[in-house]
Amino acid sequence: MTEWVPTFDYPAEDWLLLDVTVQDGAERAAQQVADRGGRQNKRYAKTLYPELKSAWQDRLVDGSEPAVVYVPPVRRNVEPLLPASIEARRTVPDFERTLAGAFEHASKPLDPPLTRVGEPEISTVQLPAGPACRAYGGLLSDTGYRGEQMPIEYVRHYVFAQEYPEEILLFAATWIPGTIDPGVVELVDRMAATLRFVPRGSGEGPRPVLAGPGARIVFDEVQIGKGLHPLAQQGFVTIDRDQGMLSLLDNDQRLIAGAPVREVSAWPIRASLSTTVGLEINGITYNAAPGRGSYPKAFTLPTDLMQGHSAADQLLQLIEENGGKRR
Repeated sequence: MTEWVPTFDYPAEDWLLLDVTVQDGAERAAQQVADRGGRQNKRYAKTLYPELKSAWQDRLVDGSEPAVVYVPPVRRNVEPLLPASIEARRTVPDFERTLAGAFEHASKPLDPPLTRVGEPEISTVQLPAGPACRAYGGLLSDTGYRGEQMPIEYVRHYVFAQEYPEEILLFAATWIPGTIDPGVVELVDRMAATLRFVPRGSGEGPRPVLAGPGARIVFDEVQIGKGLHPLAQQGFVTIDRDQGMLSLLDNDQRLIAGAPVREVSAWPIRASLSTTVGLEINGITYNAAPGRGSYPKAFTLPTDLMQGHSAADQLLQLIEENGGKRR
């Protein structure tokens, strides 16, 4: 008897397959990060590996197959280092196996440690894989890193496929807001439209063929200031490669300053051991220290300085690559 397994297409850039059908799925994903080139990415892969391994084990246990994770081109300075994932999982529903039952289930309050933010947007859609109930919303997780509540956004498709007469296929995407381009919602819907079922062992697996949601690079946990005046302790610097824009955002992701990258001048600030970047935007000078917001300690460790220097150098390099002036 044929066993049908789900598969889908995913973006070719910055998304990696966590293959639970092989024992070295996490190792293969880490190697892909290292293969991006340079010592920076080799260190990135080594730092990322424990989280990749944990994510791979979780998917193996809960039966998620296939699963992909987003590995930002620039390493995040706080955990989780993998801020987004998309996966498919067969499950026997604990609600009536109908669209109406899924609609009611998606509307229910959540159990701790999750708290819903607002009401989810719920609709029914027709996918090539079958009719589905689609839910999009936001959550707060009390089990977030650093003992804080962590905001999460999600899109879930409860798919009723004829291949699984007693089960549903849950196609689920979760991500941390601000860590990935806002076009991720549209990306998830495009991926859901590629859901299909293939015989196990056929060799037809997930295909990295889709265009990503956008080419926005995010530096997080950035201390931003203007002279001696602090503007953000845990702010963001974003570079939108499609639009050619650089933006400084405060802790709440509100715009501090922005300009086309080609009009921005940048330089390393030697007094900070090159862990801080000077930026001239619209004639005003700002200083930005990527990653420094994640270690507001009385004493700065050498490892912190190494990481900060690496992030600052990467920011300078990206500004120069995207048409900005490096002094």
